[in-house]
Amino acid sequence: MQFKKIRIYKVKTALIAIMAFALPLNGQKEDEQLKGNGLGLRVDYLKFKFLPAPKVKNVPEFVRQVPIHEDDAGAGRVRTIPFDNLDPWLETMYSPSIGPEFRLGKFKLSAGIGISVPLTPAPKRGNSGSTREISQWFDDSDRGYGTALVFYGLNNVVIRTPYWYGEIEYLATRRFGLLAGFSEEKYRSEFVSGWDRYDALQQFKRYKVSDNKLDQVYSGFRFYDSRRDNSLSLYLGFGKKVSRFSSEFDSHSLNIPSSNGVITIGFGITRHF
Repeated sequence: MQFKKIRIYKVKTALIAIMAFALPLNGQKEDEQLKGNGLGLRVDYLKFKFLPAPKVKNVPEFVRQVPIHEDDAGAGRVRTIPFDNLDPWLETMYSPSIGPEFRLGKFKLSAGIGISVPLTPAPKRGNSGSTREISQWFDDSDRGYGTALVFYGLNNVVIRTPYWYGEIEYLATRRFGLLAGFSEEKYRSEFVSGWDRYDALQQFKRYKVSDNKLDQVYSGFRFYDSRRDNSLSLYLGFGKKVSRFSSEFDSHSLNIPSSNGVITIGFGITRHF
């Protein structure tokens, strides 16, 4: 009985010694994997940003007035949509980018260019949010037969000007990093008017409202897969949005600030080469 106890004690002692030796080796191996230097390529192919959209008031009458659709000559009239305010919720942007990244020990430095493709606000069928519409003949927005609805709405669109970014990341572990960066993006806001016919919006006119620039700084986290070829990033940022209005519109009358601070939230999926 005493002999068995001695054997069990020796086995336990041996296991503890092996674990005590293996754990530092494992940590040392991970540290060594994070200490390599080198140049790579980073492609942010799924990258989205969200920020509050401005509430628009006092939209001019010439934007809200829509003529009779050519196919509705006998069942319509020139309409001025009576609702002069818009209430969009979010500005959403798809912002893919590409650039080199340099690995220096536990740090990564990256810089590159991308393009901002606004997704919202955008006109949609309905009388809410970023769109207002009414029947071309009746005094309501009910859908029926024989005539179209007329609409106007706020639309953010892409400008063919690439944006640039810079970022630094600290690799806390092999699969987790802390990041901080900055970016400068440009896009355009416009009013669009037209007809809502046969379950689709048909454009009549577009009116340029403003060219916008968003400068932001941000910080967040990055999670890597087991091979470190792909990563998911999440971040929170603070930005300054500056809008340069066209001669037809005024920042004050539309209730859209020409310069203001905004909070941004974003996420992205990145491929590392």
